[in-house]
Amino acid sequence: MKPLRNHSENSKRRARELRKSATESEQLLWKQLRNSQLGFRFRRQQPLGEYILDFYCPALRLAVEVDGTSHHDRKEYDRCRDTFIEGQGIRVVRVWNMEVRDPFGDAMEKLYEAIERRRAELGL
Repeated sequence: MKPLRNHSENSKRRARELRKSATESEQLLWKQLRNSQLGFRFRRQQPLGEYILDFYCPALRLAVEVDGTSHHDRKEYDRCRDTFIEGQGIRVVRVWNMEVRDPFGDAMEKLYEAIERRRAELGL
């Protein structure tokens, strides 16, 4: 398994800050991802180069990004970011805040499907 690209002390510091100031949606999703509840271990706010992944599963090389309304205006930035991340062999799954907060939202369904697809791709 290819290790994550080196990251700066600044990225590590910023990741720690983001863990302490997680959004409501990130907190709710973390409750579902923590302690390997989906069968795989996830990390919160994982630095990767100049970027910080909201959630990262090392075994699956799967990143989960929680997007809010600010991402409507950042489509080009997100596209470049995803291209870099996927260039590192990591698949990116994006879910919207409202999908996480809504008990009938399909954030968890998206994640289950992404995990199963990734397991098949990696032969796990």
